[in-house]
Amino acid sequence: MDNNNRCDVLINSIHSALIDSKHCSVDTYRPKMVSNDGRGQIVLSTLERELRNCDSFDISVAFVTSGGLSCIFQELLELEKKGVKGRFITTSFLSFNKPEDLRFLLNLKNISPRVYDGDLHTKGYIFKNRDLTTVLIGSSNLTQGALKENKEWNLKITSSQNGSLVEEISDEFNTLWDASVPLTDEWIDKYSHIYLEKQNFIRRSTSWNRPTIKPFKMQQDALDAIDALRKEGKNKALLVSATGTGKTYISAFDVKKCAPERMLFLIHREKILDDAMESYKNVLGDRTSYGKYMGSIKENGNYLFASIQTLARNLDKFDPYSFNYIVCDEVHHVVSKQYLSIINHFKPKFMLGMTATPERMDGADVFEIFDYNIAYEIRLQHALENKLVAPFHYFGITDFSIDGEEIVDKTRFSILTSDERVRHIVDIICKYPISGKKRRCLVFCSTNEESAELCSKFNKLGLCSTSLSHKDSESRRADAIDRLEDPDNNLNFIFTTGIFNEGVDIPTVNQIVMLRPTKSVTVFVQQLGRGLRKIEGKDFVTVLDFIGNYENNYMIPLALFGDKSCNKDNARRNMIVGNNQIPGVSTISFDEIARAKIFDSINSAKISDKKMLESGYLDAKYKLGHPPSLCDLYKGDGIDPRSIILSKLKIKNKAIENLNQFRFHFDKEGFFELTEKQDSYLSLISKYLLDAKRPIELEILSKLILEGSFDIMDFKKDVNEKYSFNFPDDSYDSAIGFLTGRFLENKEDEKYLRPRLLDISENIVSITEEFDMMISTNMFKEQVMDVITCGEMIFDLEYSSDFDGYLSLNKKYSRKDVSLLLNLGKDLHSVLNGYPKVVYNGFCPIFVKYIKSDHIDDKIKYRDEFIDRSTFSWMTRHSKTTDSNEVKNIIFADRDGTRLPLFVKKSDGEGSDFYYLGLVHPIMESVKDTFITDCDGEKIPIVNIIFKLENAVREDIYEYLTA
Repeated sequence: MDNNNRCDVLINSIHSALIDSKHCSVDTYRPKMVSNDGRGQIVLSTLERELRNCDSFDISVAFVTSGGLSCIFQELLELEKKGVKGRFITTSFLSFNKPEDLRFLLNLKNISPRVYDGDLHTKGYIFKNRDLTTVLIGSSNLTQGALKENKEWNLKITSSQNGSLVEEISDEFNTLWDASVPLTDEWIDKYSHIYLEKQNFIRRSTSWNRPTIKPFKMQQDALDAIDALRKEGKNKALLVSATGTGKTYISAFDVKKCAPERMLFLIHREKILDDAMESYKNVLGDRTSYGKYMGSIKENGNYLFASIQTLARNLDKFDPYSFNYIVCDEVHHVVSKQYLSIINHFKPKFMLGMTATPERMDGADVFEIFDYNIAYEIRLQHALENKLVAPFHYFGITDFSIDGEEIVDKTRFSILTSDERVRHIVDIICKYPISGKKRRCLVFCSTNEESAELCSKFNKLGLCSTSLSHKDSESRRADAIDRLEDPDNNLNFIFTTGIFNEGVDIPTVNQIVMLRPTKSVTVFVQQLGRGLRKIEGKDFVTVLDFIGNYENNYMIPLALFGDKSCNKDNARRNMIVGNNQIPGVSTISFDEIARAKIFDSINSAKISDKKMLESGYLDAKYKLGHPPSLCDLYKGDGIDPRSIILSKLKIKNKAIENLNQFRFHFDKEGFFELTEKQDSYLSLISKYLLDAKRPIELEILSKLILEGSFDIMDFKKDVNEKYSFNFPDDSYDSAIGFLTGRFLENKEDEKYLRPRLLDISENIVSITEEFDMMISTNMFKEQVMDVITCGEMIFDLEYSSDFDGYLSLNKKYSRKDVSLLLNLGKDLHSVLNGYPKVVYNGFCPIFVKYIKSDHIDDKIKYRDEFIDRSTFSWMTRHSKTTDSNEVKNIIFADRDGTRLPLFVKKSDGEGSDFYYLGLVHPIMESVKDTFITDCDGEKIPIVNIIFKLENAVREDIYEYLTA
């Protein structure tokens, strides 16, 4: 950007921000407020973006925490690799900053940290990028709450470096810098004594009376739901609750309410028996007697806490009616012979099952055992949002490589345990922030052999470690946990392969390290959950995931975001804008190489393959107790029904295009024998109308099925009133044309056996005799109505917002969709490459692939790019000039009343769908003839046009497309 252009851009940005909001300006440079608005905007996103793009930075904040540092730590490391340096000022004021948090600033070699010994209240961030400076000043300290969750007000401005305001800010920073002292280990050692004295004073002056334990809101909601089931006469209930959310306490509160004379609490692993009993004593006190029943200990007590193994061996000593209330912990293990024998033996008045992972673990139908009475679900995302668990800061880190050989699923043991890899792992582990003074780390490995060898090499490096496997006794495991939790013991690392996935409670764990490929979403969440138990003094958990070139890397975003939709787009976008999506103050970061590996895995993976679709469908079935409908699937939190219909899944070379076909191949139950024609019509309706990007076809079908015929004029009035949209008349014509088969190409028309669902004569629409005969079969009619009802729900929840009568802003559409929804008369997907040469129905849709393939001809590698969220630089087809008729259609679109909808997708890896970013308008003074150079160096004419978007691109989509 030359000096004149820079000045114009900044002047226009100031004009629109301070004088006239409608004035055209570049969004990137516009002064704006930055806050955590609760709707996806967070302060952290602005800091991340500015750090990524800066040449140098200065930060001055009163308070800094390791949690706040963790939020931007990956960006700081990337800047370190690039040689970008920064200065950092904080304070000793009020002794707020923890010594161990300050010490982590010393881990970054490109940051020069200093301490101002005085009353410092600054919260400012300065980023310099070439000849521009961006400043963020306001209320946000460098804490995880300030960056993601707290109510914050900050002002962001961008200025020339010669601007007086940034000169004043820079001068003030430099004054503070000169008045501050370097942060060193020696300074921190001295400060630690002052900090400790203050903490001791606070502890002495604070009353530590033990508060009455009460349920959190979500726990109370779960208790109310359990009670409601009892009032309905149910004697079983299943509680699905993420690790660390207090399942045991929920059961204790419910037992307190029911006050059973005798209660049995079943424990899958002996280690947590004492913890469970202690939780009950905290809630119930000494109102009853407690007993343990495990191993050689066989105590009496009205409330008995028993290990499954011991109780199963002694069932003959218990009457089936011994207990009024039974709590089954970790009930997903109910498939085990011992567990089942206990459940089948006893006849309690009420039984509560508890698990974090009910989905068919070990092949068991947990839902059936509890009569499909799911009382309540607290999944990880809900738990984070409601602060039931400790937040986490996840870092996806590129694993070790040697001589170009990367870690893969079948890497040799000698490489996995090589000294070089161990040093790489140790360097990373010790660099990243943790919460607390002592490192308490669980390390998950692929095999017991790898676990033992890595543990041995850690010990040789002076890092106190132990390795545990399934062969180790409960007492040895308990001893290792006690040593890890003991602040005076030097054990820092426990290596394991899988025995700590569940059934163990180590609240003080503050670091999770994953040194294995992700092969199961469930196991990933279980291992992550080992660190999420809340405890005083633990502000967050650091999760380090060493990512190799693994086949199943795509599972990582599915696990982190609780995404079961089998939708690649969701996985991709979560990867880019994850911190905006993950609830609470938790964050997710990847280094550049690890991020690329996951994107490659997403693009190549069959996320909606047979196995995942079958698993998702059957999980829903087991949960409901009957074959799920499309509506059931959509209303649940599992697989998206569109993944079944639109996945292009083939069985014996035949595409699955309706739910009935899917049931035939994967379940049989719920399948109904349809005629060939019925099956064909159901496939057409499912394929085209389930993802209801326009509801008119669904409304027409519903009206036909219920009434047989109707007046189109009355129908239009009713539909427009129902949806509060004035759908264009040509949309009704287009919908009717589709249902009469006019939209389909010849091959598709033949494939679906020439479907004709309605006739129209004058203004009367009537169901065809053939379709009327089909719906006389109740099973066929039910399935068509299921598509209609589900489609209407999808439109209401996903497309009705920002809908302009044709399309919904920021949603995805294929060229075929655009042909239908813009009422272009027929399927034009084959000619909508880039943009059409002629205008159809007043539209000239523009399609852009943002990242061009390396394999395409240079002369079609058009330089299409966002200038900012409101401005897009675009090129026409090659060999065109401003005198070309097709170019004139676009240049003079506003004059001629032609609408230019813009559709953008990131790359070919996304498939056939594009984001609809709204209508665009050519900026006339930007239109210019230019050239593009082909592989032979020949200059080929082309036209460059800058478009102004009617609506600024939504921030998360913009970040995704441009990253």
